[in-house]
Amino acid sequence: GEIYENTVEIATEFAQMINEELRGLVAAGAEFIQIDEPARGNVTGQEMARLFNLATEGIDAKLAFHICFGNRLGRARFNRRYSDYFPGALEARTHQFVLEFAGREMAEIEMWKEWNDGRELGAGLIDVKSFYPETPEDVAQRIRTVLQYADADKVYINPDCGFGWSPRFIALAKLKAMVAGAQIVRDELSV
Repeated sequence: GEIYENTVEIATEFAQMINEELRGLVAAGAEFIQIDEPARGNVTGQEMARLFNLATEGIDAKLAFHICFGNRLGRARFNRRYSDYFPGALEARTHQFVLEFAGREMAEIEMWKEWNDGRELGAGLIDVKSFYPETPEDVAQRIRTVLQYADADKVYINPDCGFGWSPRFIALAKLKAMVAGAQIVRDELSV
């Protein structure tokens, strides 16, 4: 209101502070850093990329860019369509895009063929907003779906987002299923 005209002005200032924090992480030995988008929901993909680039300017580490739908008390906070932000988000200087697919029944995974410019895909394959305990086979099937659109050597398997609103026993069960599902597909790929 009185100091900042809009959220982009605030996000720009935060991006500069985040850059300082990231420099400290690299100085402490961090080699792989994932950060969330800087102002989701109120900006274009190009603006998100600009803010991400400002926050990560000069950072000597592998960077992952998580474009989140929000998780306020287990609820999404924003429209859950990546097509609203791509291809503009591709302007981000990141090594990996971390995207949520499980909680959206794998919606838009087919778009990765169009958006893929050679960078890695961190594929969210565990629904952190659901209490449904995925099985290893559920995860394996989701991985197989991802591999129809992305090269195996460019895919990382992740939960959709953090487990901040999940009971610990559910988070642990989901993570165990994620690891076991990934092993099923690794075994299939090695045959």
